[in-house]
Amino acid sequence: MPADSFEVEMALTLEQAIPRVPFFANANELKSTALTGGITNLNYRVDADGNSYALRVSGADTEFLGIRRDVEYAANQAAGVLGIAPGVMYFIEPEGYLVTRFVDGVKIPPEEMVKPRQIRRVAEKLRSFHSEGPRLEAEFNVFRRVQMLAEISHHHNCQFPASFGWMMEKLHTGSSYSAPVRPL
Repeated sequence: MPADSFEVEMALTLEQAIPRVPFFANANELKSTALTGGITNLNYRVDADGNSYALRVSGADTEFLGIRRDVEYAANQAAGVLGIAPGVMYFIEPEGYLVTRFVDGVKIPPEEMVKPRQIRRVAEKLRSFHSEGPRLEAEFNVFRRVQMLAEISHHHNCQFPASFGWMMEKLHTGSSYSAPVRPL
């Protein structure tokens, strides 16, 4: 296992997921290679009959983190159509495993990413997605997300620091100052 990864429990193993994708199951030549990175997913490059794909195998029970794989699928599909992400080739349901075209690229180093021209490029892509893409059936509100995760953690009898109640009060106070943001 790569040094920058850790054990993630999956609903399906790679060996179980591959046959669920028709063009993998019917391939004459098939090779998979683990990719590094990923927090709630394991990612693989899958080469099938001369074509390269990325297979994202989602971790089990990620819905407890508020992750909605159906919304990720819709967002990835729209971004692919708009040309700002690799095209979605298949979606394994109900597990929410995503297969996209594989893009052989390089990571942009953080010191390059903070440069104004890179920030402008990212902002342009985000504006494009929010103006031309579909309205997704989801919302990300950091205040509600923290509250939801705290409730889930309480339900699972997690231990909290003594100051957690105070922190949640401050969170609630901060949330009263926020207003809905309309994408530009």
